[in-house]
Amino acid sequence: AMRAHAANAAIQEQACWALSSVTAGADASGFAREQAAAAAGALHEIVAAMGTHLTSAAVQEQACRALCNITYGVDALRDARKQAAADAGALLRIVDAMRAHSTCAPVQEQACCALISITAGTGAQSDARAQAAVVALPQIIDAMRVHSNNAAMQGWACRALCSITAGTDAKGRARRRAAAKADALPLIVEAMRLHSANAEVQARASRALRTITASDRPRWFARR
Repeated sequence: AMRAHAANAAIQEQACWALSSVTAGADASGFAREQAAAAAGALHEIVAAMGTHLTSAAVQEQACRALCNITYGVDALRDARKQAAADAGALLRIVDAMRAHSTCAPVQEQACCALISITAGTGAQSDARAQAAVVALPQIIDAMRVHSNNAAMQGWACRALCSITAGTDAKGRARRRAAAKADALPLIVEAMRLHSANAEVQARASRALRTITASDRPRWFARR
């Protein structure tokens, strides 16, 4: 359906929504469905839909949601799915979506979720994906500024900052400096101030502060 009706935004939106629904689940059967979707070429079609329908917030939201679900997991094949998404150009499409729909909170939230899922992991490939995602830092920080009163948005943004800036090599340290230079730290503190009663925001913001200000921080720490 996605290939045959590539120009139809409504079909692309519903297809991405269906993919995110089918691949939801944090158990073995859920991971198997994620792998089946990836093997069927879903990641490439999702990324293509994002490029074709950039002006549609609905397509971008559901596409990011589908990317997040398909690349999630603790199974043996999760890193291959994450890398396949990155190789298909997902990271740049996510950044484009955030830039094109900066005032749409659902797009920003799902984009951050997708960034977290794709950059998660350990090893050289994960580090490379985080480095490729450094272009998203200005958009994440802008989303925190625009949607300062949205607790969910702040939480997802803090997690995305953690995932992208974690790393023990020189490039990881450079990513942390880039986040700090882009004013991530005062916005994280502001999120904590505005959402002082929200335990999840406090936890995620605290971890983002610890990650960005650390001299060395492995990526697994950012997702604990």
